[in-house]
Amino acid sequence: MRVVVAHNFYSRVNPSGENAVVEDDVSLLRAGGVDVVEYFRASDDIVGPRAKVDAAVTVLWNPLADKTWRLFLERHQPDVVHLHNPTPLLSPRSMDIATRMGVPVVRTIHNYRLTCIAGTHFRNGAICVACNHKTSAAGIYHGCYRGSHLQSGLITAGRAIVDTYRGASRLIALTEYMAEYLVSQGVHRDRIVVRANPVAVVDTPVKARDGFIFAGRFDAAKGVVDLVRDWQPERELLTVVGTGPALGTLRCLSNGKHNVVIIDGLPHEDLLARIRSARAVLVPSRWFEGFPRVIAESFSMGTPVIASRIGSLQSVVTSQRGWLVARWGPDELNRVLEEVHDPRSWQPRSDACLNYARSTLSLSVGFDALMAIYGEVVRSAPD
Repeated sequence: MRVVVAHNFYSRVNPSGENAVVEDDVSLLRAGGVDVVEYFRASDDIVGPRAKVDAAVTVLWNPLADKTWRLFLERHQPDVVHLHNPTPLLSPRSMDIATRMGVPVVRTIHNYRLTCIAGTHFRNGAICVACNHKTSAAGIYHGCYRGSHLQSGLITAGRAIVDTYRGASRLIALTEYMAEYLVSQGVHRDRIVVRANPVAVVDTPVKARDGFIFAGRFDAAKGVVDLVRDWQPERELLTVVGTGPALGTLRCLSNGKHNVVIIDGLPHEDLLARIRSARAVLVPSRWFEGFPRVIAESFSMGTPVIASRIGSLQSVVTSQRGWLVARWGPDELNRVLEEVHDPRSWQPRSDACLNYARSTLSLSVGFDALMAIYGEVVRSAPD
């Protein structure tokens, strides 16, 4: 089978879990003997004010990208197109063109851009649901796409002209929460398949655990600023790994706290080693989330997760594989941390994490799920 994987990479300046997931899926498919052809673009190629305006305008209409994409498909003759993020450099008509050429399209939904032009439903430090799939007036008013009113307006107009969800034969949702979100916006449930991001499972987890770790982007939506600010001196070591705009703030907040360490970036293997030896991973996100890669990796090593009781995190973490926190205040977090230190509470959750990873998140399960989806859309495609 030949599969074209199409993706517009987000800027490398701000690490993206979505970028990593695309690369992981390509490696997984190739390891399974699938002929993968990459059709990649990168937002890092948009340099300068003129290029940014051009990129925004082409979300509406991009005849050059249309032609390039059509010729690419004619040359490679794929059985399936697997689309991830098309914005802003891929043709807005990518799915429509492929479908008209008789190539079925599978699209993975990594965020909430169907109803929010920023993809997060998070604005000014809080959840925002002012927009939906019918109107994005609030998003234009607030300049939610890259802080630009113009680009926000163009993105909204482009979405009105080209329905970038309708053309897919199947939509892959990362969690049950995201599947229900799509249904709530008018997508038929029979077009949606839930498939989590797969990871390698470690069958020999470390028994001696110590400390807690946060790994992710340093920004308001991830809740990491409040976490570091409120981390009390009597608690175990908190290691905070990542990068992002709040790095300076985190360093200031951790100054003088002997039990908080801020690490600006870390090789992936070193991060995995720290997760494997941690007592728990903290995910204090303040937005709905998709399926954070750090959670899948934590489960794969038997490391339970303490997460916000919000969005996808509720359907992924659950009370069986970790602890859900409604409010990250000192009292609530102290109560949870006390449970984490109790082996009668911690060990069953650690075991449940590994069992879930083996049954749902392993590389073989992830590969088989993709092949089943591809096979179904190929069989269902019109002759």
